[in-house]
Amino acid sequence: MRAVSEYSFLHARVSTLAAQLQPPATLEPLIDEPDADHTGYFAAAGLAALFEQPPADARELEQTLAGILVGEAVRLGRGLNPAARELIHHFVRRFEMVNLKILIRCKIAGCGADEIRERLFDLGDLPGSDGEALLQAEDLNECLRLLEAGRHAMLGRQLRQVLGESHEVFLVEAAIDYGYFSTLVRLVNALPFNDRQSVHPFIAHVIDQINLVWLMRYRLGYGMTPPHAYFLLVRTGGQLDRARLAALAQLDTLDAMLEALPPAIAGVLQGAASVSEVEDRFNLLRERQAANVLHHSTFNLARALAYLLLREHQMRTVHAVLKGRTLRLPADLIRRAVGGATGQEAA
Repeated sequence: MRAVSEYSFLHARVSTLAAQLQPPATLEPLIDEPDADHTGYFAAAGLAALFEQPPADARELEQTLAGILVGEAVRLGRGLNPAARELIHHFVRRFEMVNLKILIRCKIAGCGADEIRERLFDLGDLPGSDGEALLQAEDLNECLRLLEAGRHAMLGRQLRQVLGESHEVFLVEAAIDYGYFSTLVRLVNALPFNDRQSVHPFIAHVIDQINLVWLMRYRLGYGMTPPHAYFLLVRTGGQLDRARLAALAQLDTLDAMLEALPPAIAGVLQGAASVSEVEDRFNLLRERQAANVLHHSTFNLARALAYLLLREHQMRTVHAVLKGRTLRLPADLIRRAVGGATGQEAA
């Protein structure tokens, strides 16, 4: 009964918002009839802002969609215990990490504050964002000092170490991605017991998928040594535990890695011919897993995270479709750009 009473409002909010997750097939008219009136779709999808104040360009479109997602996460976090609220907020701190990547690249290149600001996401009411302070920092060293003094202290220290050894952009961005997902795991582990029990299986699946794609990319794409690649992976209690990840890091071909996977993961990836295909299959799997949590569980924190994951996917798809329309791309090309998602229903 405690879960029901504690999460009754969250359950109601998630259920209301979930109605915005329109079936993928409803995007077909936007692709096939770009000049028709599609206000009905956008209203049903909770994206009325896209026609009330149409974005001037692709960057503004991306900002509008991100702002809607951040606003929904902030609303979902209201009334929750502090640990649960911070986890909900952290989901959309991915945009804060995107801002940090942009800021570091620009500081290295010597861009001015106004030029950088135009490229950053406005995170609106998201509590604890320190983007403006970082933006005003005199140089990269000052940025790192501010990070080390704030909520991202561990990430700041790791970035200082990485930048002290190399200014390779992919290593900097890998460190930022690692910081985001390792904090996600830490926040899950800090939840009250009942919350942790509901959230951990879902997040463990996500981390397993992220880790495997990273490992394949680091070893097969960038040619990293096994210890270096393993060091950049997030530790969690999923199917790909420390021992399994360490063993996979020793392999140097895609086929060898696929053959060494646990049966449940190997079945999903059977016949995959590239790292990109692995990533695409995992994206579809993650949507199915999130849809299952959203539609077949009640009164728990995992439903809110599942909704946010599905909502972000919906917005990425809408962004791809609208960008394709703006560029007057052929319908078939737009469909390929969104990965065929408009032709499939979530399980």
